[in-house]
Parts: sequence; C-alpha cells; structure tokens
Amino acid sequence: MNLTRKSSTFSMPVSMSLGGPLNKSPSTVGSLIDALADALLAVADFLSSCRLSDYTPEQVEEEAENIIIEKLRATKKIAMCLTKGKDWIQMEEDGERNDSSFVVAFDAIDSPQNLLSDFPVGTLFAIYKINDLHVGSELENKQLVLSGYSLYGSSQSLVVASKEHRRVTRFVRDQEMRKFIPSQKPVKILGNKLGTLAVDMRNLKAWNSDAVRTFFSSVASGKKQYDHRCTGSFVADLHSTLMTGRTLLIPADTAYPDGPVNLLLKAGPAACIVSLAGGKAFTDEGESIEDRVQVCTSLSDQTSLFLGCEEDANELQRLVKLSSTLRQVSEELNNDEKVSKERKARGSWSTLASPPCGRELIAT
Repeated sequence: MNLTRKSSTFSMPVSMSLGGPLNKSPSTVGSLIDALADALLAVADFLSSCRLSDYTPEQVEEEAENIIIEKLRATKKIAMCLTKGKDWIQMEEDGERNDSSFVVAFDAIDSPQNLLSDFPVGTLFAIYKINDLHVGSELENKQLVLSGYSLYGSSQSLVVASKEHRRVTRFVRDQEMRKFIPSQKPVKILGNKLGTLAVDMRNLKAWNSDAVRTFFSSVASGKKQYDHRCTGSFVADLHSTLMTGRTLLIPADTAYPDGPVNLLLKAGPAACIVSLAGGKAFTDEGESIEDRVQVCTSLSDQTSLFLGCEEDANELQRLVKLSSTLRQVSEELNNDEKVSKERKARGSWSTLASPPCGRELIAT
C-alpha cells in the first residue's frame, strides 16, 4: 500500500514536485517546465538509441534542438525560443503568433564534441519573462523565472531552480516509469567537500585578472592545494559544483576580454542555480552575474564566470578588491609622477627670459 502511494507521488509531473503556484492550473511556467522535462527525456532516448558513428556532433545537437523546440511549441504558451545556433525562433502555430511574454533560452547539447569521447554532455535552459517582446527585442525588462539543466550519462539527472520558491530540486530518471523522481531534500552547496577546482589552464598566461591568478596559485599550491578536475563540459562541471561544492572558474583572457561564456544561455541560468543552492556566482572582476543579466541587452553578450561555495567566493572577492586597490594606488602614483615631471619642466622654462622656440631647442 505504501509502495503504491509512493509510486503515485513520484510519477507526478515535475511542476507538481516543485510545489507552490507552479502546480496550479493553468500555469504557463508549470506547463513549460513539464514540456521541457518531457523533451529532455526524449533527448536522452535519442542519445542512447542513435549510432553516434552515423552522426556528426553538430547533427546530434541539431536533432536535440529540434526535439526541444517541438515540445515547447506544442504547449502554445511560449512566444519565442533563444538557442545557441539559431538565436531567435518565433513560435507560431498555423501561422498565428503566440502573444505570450515567455521566452525559453537553451543550449541543446553543451560541448557536443565530447560525444566523440563518450564524455558527459548536458542541456542547459532558462525561462525568461520579457515585457514588450518582439523579434530583435533589446531584452529590457526581463525576469529570469526558472532555470535548470539535464545531465546525460549512466543515469539522467534533471536539476531545476525556481526563483519563486527559492529552492533547487534534483530529479533522477526512473527508467521503468520514464519519469523524473524528485530528491527528498533541496540541493545545497555547503562547502568545497573534495577540495577540487575546475579550470581550463590552457590560457593561464593570457588571463586578464591578477586576482584570478593569485587565487589559482593559492588554492593550487597554498594551504588548500585543490585538485584540478575539468571535464570540458560546462553542464558536467556545473553539476559537480552543486553536488560537491567544487569551484568552477572560467576567466576572461586576451582572446575573450569580456569572457567566453554566453550570458543569457549559460552564465545566467548557472548563476541562478548556484545562488539558490547557497553558493555564489560572479565575474572574475567581482561583478554579480545576476546583475549583469538584468542589464544585458544583446543575445551575444559574454562574460567570465566564477561558481562555487561561499568560502572560495569570499576569498576570490577579497583578492579582487585587493587587486583593485593596488591598481588604483599604482595609477595615482603614476599620475603624481607625471604631474611632478610637468611641474619641473614648467619651472625650468620659467627661469629663462623667454621660452626658446623650436629651432633653438633643436640647435641646443
């Protein structure tokens, strides 16, 4: 009897498991997250059934993208999709535009080249509410309502962060029921449990931030001596940050002065998830990612990114402030030196009856 009740509870839609207003009908956000959950199950089925030798990674990504778009279109509650490859996709049904103010932004297959090496891949998504929405919109007055990701591997996980409920819920796929089963407790980042750092060190010498270099040196060879474990898959590293508190660091460098991470498709959703789980998310200059999302007006805006537990975040922010102070002091000293030289130059000319002209200067 208890088993029957348990199965019935676990087989409810994802929106019902989140609780609160999302489970009231009709709920646009509830319908969208349920459609996304169904689409992500279908993407996982496709990945497990297709012969990757018959597809390029780009073809797999395109098919996954089409699966998600069709599931969302069927809800008739979304105005547009925003994707990595196609930018704006207007949702129309029988030639009629949907007047909804909701936009779903998603990266269908993060790091698709990982498929060639059997590395884990995932889908990252966010639901935005945007007033006065139209194609080519400047994305003003937007609100990130809900974000999440699905990680595909030996098992399929779905993680959903709801701003309205201020919680992060993890679901695991039940293969027999083909449903997502929610975990009993909200996801919380309590610290860097394993002492690990996910960072791509190939561009170490090109990093723009002195604070990031100092932070990396302190955790790599200082008292903490973190291990380096980077999968090359953003979703997989994000998942490790949630599950173990691992620090994920993607700095800006000379090739990407603003950073290499798309703000609306990746950094914004990831920051929402980590922040609601008790961690912190900001740029390598200490600016809040969520604040940057609010002022973002372009689909192509990029950023650097720090995701991690509060302890590591506080240390990096301390170094950012210290670096900023040292830079300011250095600029002031340089300005003082420049002013001093100018004064000395003016003083030497004032001792002459009249300043020499250009020819006289050359002659001397």
